[in-house]
Parts: sequence; structure tokens; C-alpha cells
Amino acid sequence: MHVPLERATDPRPDNPIRHIATPSAFAQASLYYVQETGYGRIREKCFLERDTLSSYLIVYTVSGTGTLTYRNQSHRLRPGEAAFIDGQHHHRFGSDSNKDWELYWAYFNGAGVQTYYEQFAEQEKPLAALLPDSQLGQLFERLQREQLIPDLRAELVASSILVSMMTEVVLAAHQYSSSNPAYPPLIQGVMQVIDRDYRQRLTLDRLADRFEVNKFHLAKLFKRCTGTTPGEYMINRRITRAKELLLDTALPVGDIALAVGIENTSHFINLFKERSGLTPLAYRKKWQRI
Repeated sequence: MHVPLERATDPRPDNPIRHIATPSAFAQASLYYVQETGYGRIREKCFLERDTLSSYLIVYTVSGTGTLTYRNQSHRLRPGEAAFIDGQHHHRFGSDSNKDWELYWAYFNGAGVQTYYEQFAEQEKPLAALLPDSQLGQLFERLQREQLIPDLRAELVASSILVSMMTEVVLAAHQYSSSNPAYPPLIQGVMQVIDRDYRQRLTLDRLADRFEVNKFHLAKLFKRCTGTTPGEYMINRRITRAKELLLDTALPVGDIALAVGIENTSHFINLFKERSGLTPLAYRKKWQRI
């Protein structure tokens, strides 16, 4: 039986900050929770190596450079970059020069962490350059302060901070900020076409032909920028418009299906329920305005 591995020269230099947490049963069942978090300056030839952890790890470089070995590949960690990895896989991180490597790190888990990680991991590398408006450093500082008095309040606040941290690194991986999602012109154009012509039969092939690009390149770029595929984006646009018609008109369900570009009423009902959890009529009944 393979057991978790932890080998390390001391990665905690002068006056390190390191907190090891034991989350409550409530936190483990309902929240995002910290397992270990820290800050330090790692000196020459210091490293930490682990695997088979039921945990995820974010490492943020403040200054200097370090190295991360993950899934048999080595990566240099530079200032302003963050790595986000799955602790189940073997990983090793440490300094790579004579200069100190200043960093924050956090091991954490929770029911929804894997979903965030999968969004981040769609890119080729397990690290991303943070955006200019990133607050990741401040979030790490807040997270560590909350570990000083481990009570329910601290666990609730820490859960919220972890969500913000994961949001920061996923936004960085997709290279758009929460305040200004600057999509490439191609993606902006495709979104505008779908928003305007979602009633029509807009296949990936037709969109690619319209913008004179390779359809595989278009699909990959669209997913990286928006987090969804062109097809899913169009379906969501149709379902959103159907909800508006259900609440603002007395149109029959079949007419609404046609109005949003879906000819088969049964297919529309199934699709609507899949996306909203309710049939169109049940949605109308629950959400109908007075």
C-alpha cells in the first residue's frame, strides 16, 4: 500500500509563518477548509516533496524564483506567478538559486475544489501569471490571520477567502480579470453573433467558416476565454431567453421553443429541465411575476 510521502530539508527559514489546521466536521462537510498554510523565504537547496495527499495546493511567488516538479515535469516559478496543483500527484517545490525564494503556500480541500482545479488545469502548465489587479498576496495574509483562533467564525471566513483565491488563479489562467473580461476580438465577435443569431442553426463549422478560422482553434480559444464551449454558450443563451418569455408572456411552451430556435418541443422541455432543474411550466409557476 502506497502511503503519503513527505521528505524535506527545512523549507522554513528565519521567522517562518506556518499553520497546520484540523478542520471541524462541519467545515469538512460543508466548507472549503485549510489543511496547511504558510509563508517563508526558502534558501538554497531547500525543498518539500509530497504525494497522495487528499488536498490541493496553491503556491504564490512573491520574489526570487523556485522550481515545481509536478507530473514528471519541471517548472520555474517566478514573481507574480501562482501554481495550482492536485496533491494526489507527486510534487516537489523548492528554491533554484542562491537567492531566497519568497512564497506563500496553502494546502486545502472542500467539496467544490476539484471543479475549480479542473477549470485551471485546462491550460497546459500548472501555473499562471497573475493579473495586474490580483489580490492573491493579500488573500494569503488574511487566510493566515484567520488560523490564529480556530473557531467557527474563522472557518467560515477562511472558506470565503479560499473561494476568492481559487477565483484569482482561475481568472489568471484564463487571462481575464473579474472587472474587465478583455476577450480577444475573435471571441468577442463569436459571442456577438451567438447573442444576436442564437435562434438560427449555428454549428461550430458555420461559426468557424464565418470567421475564417480553424474550428478546433476556435473551440479551444473560446473555452479558454469563457470557460464554456460555443455550443453550450448558445444553449444557455436560448434557455435564458426562454425564461424571459415564460415570465413576461403567456405563450405556450411549444411557441417559446420555436422562438428560441428549438423546433422539437420535447427536446426543449428536456433541455430546459436539465439546465434549470424545472420543466418550463413548473418554472413559470414558481417564478411568474404578479
